[in-house]
Amino acid sequence: MGGAELTPEIYNTLHELWLASGLQRMTWSSLSAEQQTVIAGLWQIKQGEWHWMRGNNGLKESWDCQCREDALPLQELPFDMLQLIPPRLDAEINGYNGRLLHGVPDGFTDVVDRCGIKWPHAHNLDVSHSALM
Repeated sequence: MGGAELTPEIYNTLHELWLASGLQRMTWSSLSAEQQTVIAGLWQIKQGEWHWMRGNNGLKESWDCQCREDALPLQELPFDMLQLIPPRLDAEINGYNGRLLHGVPDGFTDVVDRCGIKWPHAHNLDVSHSALM
């Protein structure tokens, strides 16, 4: 299995790079026509996976809301095994249904390979830690 695991350390590095890039301050109207065209093409492919993050308000509104620190998610996701088992960064970028990065597994395949089930939502999960002596 290839791809980096999305561990807290890797997440923090990616977040620092994101902040350093300045993308969080770029509104849809501040993007060039060429940038908007590229993003619109990606949105067309992935909107089924991405629209839930900020509602079904379309690309411009979703883009403008995505990076606002005061914007909260529309819903809280349930606890699941994916919070215990780090996902692969490349599969997360490729998305649950894939079709973004050729030759990279989709999120569905990655989840099934790592967790052994399609929907790893935990119900009455008992997580404990035992120190080895």
